[in-house]
Amino acid sequence: MKYEEFQSAAMAFMAEANDHGQEWKWVPNHPRPLQNVGADDRGYLALEEVYREPLEIDSTENRNELDDEDSCTFIDPSVIKSETAQPNMYRYHVVYVEAYQCPVLFLQGKSIDGRLLDTEYIWRDCCGSMNHEQSWLTDSCLPTPEEHPVTGEPFHFVHPCRSKDFMDAIMQAFLPSVQEPCTQSNLRYFKLWLSVYGQAVGLRLPLALHSSNPHPT
Repeated sequence: MKYEEFQSAAMAFMAEANDHGQEWKWVPNHPRPLQNVGADDRGYLALEEVYREPLEIDSTENRNELDDEDSCTFIDPSVIKSETAQPNMYRYHVVYVEAYQCPVLFLQGKSIDGRLLDTEYIWRDCCGSMNHEQSWLTDSCLPTPEEHPVTGEPFHFVHPCRSKDFMDAIMQAFLPSVQEPCTQSNLRYFKLWLSVYGQAVGLRLPLALHSSNPHPT
């Protein structure tokens, strides 16, 4: 996927997702030292402040219950009560990485007081249920630490090494009965890709996105 195709699909996806109550935003790249000239006219897709209840590491019973439930919910920070367990906050960014020539999913987890969550905690918190149910995710979708390619912040990312082969198979399985415009095909690819790789790290897209028509451009 070329950058221009990514940007077009990301913008269309953002419009649809926002219509269904999930507030993604397009963030222009702000040049950092040593970045190539022209990098500032690009951008990435961001979903901020995704809250999920904290992982109860010490209880096997509670751990199993957590794996069986969709624990990723959107919570208004203003209604979080201090006497209850404080949720963790996740950020999800979709960044086009030239080295891979495809979008890459980055995430960052923090406790409510701003402390970064470590890698093993994120694995257990976001990836536990998916990776024991779907073996193909075990080695390809466990997020690993990586500096954010635009902001330089400490993030984790889902390595795209197997994305092409997997997405080729998925796209073939969901091939429409009639030929579709390139822009619609790119949007369909983007939604399928983010649905699969997002759920591997605790990101749930609105179900309505899978049945909605492409947003007019």
